[in-house]
Amino acid sequence: MEKFYKNVSISEYHSGWIVSLDEKTLKTPQNNKLILPTENLAAAILNEWNTQDTEVDPMNMPLTRLANTTIDKTQEKRKKTIEEICSYAHTDAVCYQIEEPKDLFERQEAEWVPLLEWLHQEWSIKLLITKGITQIEQTKETIERVLGVVSTYNDFGLTSLYALTDVCGSFVIALAVMEEKIDIERALCCTTLEQQYQMSLWGKDPAILCQHNELRDEISNAYQFHILSSVSGSIKI
Repeated sequence: MEKFYKNVSISEYHSGWIVSLDEKTLKTPQNNKLILPTENLAAAILNEWNTQDTEVDPMNMPLTRLANTTIDKTQEKRKKTIEEICSYAHTDAVCYQIEEPKDLFERQEAEWVPLLEWLHQEWSIKLLITKGITQIEQTKETIERVLGVVSTYNDFGLTSLYALTDVCGSFVIALAVMEEKIDIERALCCTTLEQQYQMSLWGKDPAILCQHNELRDEISNAYQFHILSSVSGSIKI
């Protein structure tokens, strides 16, 4: 899409902030006003629009896309979004461990078990784990506890949590990022554990490394969106 504006600005709007392109309020794909909760997020989105060249590329504006998702989807279908995040508890990557090869099992123990223990200690959520691929059915009580944690996030936080859960294939890893238990690199490591193990045996694969870089960006974008949309948030690098 050809760039159609010259000036970008932000201003307060009721209890939030808006971004304007040539004095026209930025709107979502569903034609809703893009009302943002913090000045920090508004300024970051302003920067995304300011740095566009002669063409506007939405793929280069991850914060704008996440804000659009929040307003057009999360706010409209909050209950469904929460249910979808909770459903990951049954298929969470960190719950599906292996016994062989032993060195991969040891890596899983070192990276995943501390997150499961933290989840139990911090939130009283004890997920069942298995040594294999047979799907686990978490207990009703466990799902209700997961629901209670997920429901505490506002719509902007929920969008971040959903994005992280989706890209990591794990509610546990996603929550650990949101709560700053682990950083972006650790989240990437936990998410790509088996691929990293295979490359340690057979050598680095440029295509896989490219996928990991893209995954790192997605994790980083979702984390930044969460922090920037928090009233007192500051990004830890």
